[in-house]
Amino acid sequence: GEVESTVQVALLTDEGATAAALAELSLAEVSAFLFDYTPEDSRRARGIAFSADPQKAFYLPLSPSPEDTAQTALPGFGDRAAPPAKLREFLAGETPKLTHDAKSAQWAAALLDTTLGGVAGDVMLASYLLTPDRQNHPVPEVARDHLGLELPALPTGKPKKGEPGPSAQQLAEVCGAAAAALLKLHPVLEGLLQERHQLALYREVELALAPVLWEMERTGVLVDTERLAQLAASLTGEISKLECHIHELAGEAFNIGSTKQLQTLLFEKLGLAH
Repeated sequence: GEVESTVQVALLTDEGATAAALAELSLAEVSAFLFDYTPEDSRRARGIAFSADPQKAFYLPLSPSPEDTAQTALPGFGDRAAPPAKLREFLAGETPKLTHDAKSAQWAAALLDTTLGGVAGDVMLASYLLTPDRQNHPVPEVARDHLGLELPALPTGKPKKGEPGPSAQQLAEVCGAAAAALLKLHPVLEGLLQERHQLALYREVELALAPVLWEMERTGVLVDTERLAQLAASLTGEISKLECHIHELAGEAFNIGSTKQLQTLLFEKLGLAH
């Protein structure tokens, strides 16, 4: 495949540059963004990449790499407690945006004390509808399959003890190229969905359902723990009675959950036909 090496990624290291980049993106007809999640927490972002031009992207570190702290940490921003107001405004605004996995992005936005608005496309959902038998739909694989692009990647495997993780510049290059690829990918995927008469399903059901599912996850389910405890005690008693009755019928105690013991009892001792 073609290596996507033409994307120019700007690493945003101060609030002025960040505000200027977000202002530029807010004027675009459509932009793409991609959260870069921490390896330890799939809902918390260590950075975010933006693009409104397939050849250009921005990357904003939300949690600086240790070796890059002096160069990339925004004032009061290293603990993720105070993301720039312009970032919150951009994410919450209704400017049309493309992303990958909008539901997870809702979590990341919430952890940045903002909401997510204007999601006009989700490459992960579109890819899922086209290839539901595929377990995962990462941007590099979808780009390789539908665009013939080989996106840059971080080194695989965990760094050895004492070795630094990827630098902010490395993260910027990888995530920025992926964000820019979303702008090329989404129209292609929508075209394929149109051919398969699935475009309405994608736009009116799958995309619309993502924020609803997120709200359900965030809210959780109210349960009556006292009633559940009563049911558990009742069922445990019933199961115990049934086990005793089974042991009486078998003429011996055995582990009902053991396939081997059950097989020996049924086919060898009791002589049931296979």
